Amino acid sequence: MNSSSTLDLFESSSELFVAALGGVLLLSILLGRIRIRGLLLDGDTPSAAKLQLFIISLTVAFEYAMTIARTPTPSRLPPLNDTLLTLGAASNALFLVQGVFVRLKKLGS
Repeated sequence: MNSSSTLDLFESSSELFVAALGGVLLLSILLGRIRIRGLLLDGDTPSAAKLQLFIISLTVAFEYAMTIARTPTPSRLPPLNDTLLTLGAASNALFLVQGVFVRLKKLGS
């Protein structure tokens, strides 16, 4: 087995591991072993800010995990894509601003 095919095997097994880990997490959520009730709700009402932050966070984490899996030199972590970093920061900022407005609204009532 030459080094090229060894790297190909490592990349595919890393991608398989990431996919399997995601599957286990999803199954655990669906079976109720991981509780996510407060993850997307503010009290009893759905929160659009929490939903978008959750989706963006999963997207950024998955993309970075796949980038790591495809990295030919596993001795260093690859840099994070600037677009994903900006998207994640903007999503977090929107979530925080929405939280401030909700608290201000409660104080005013």
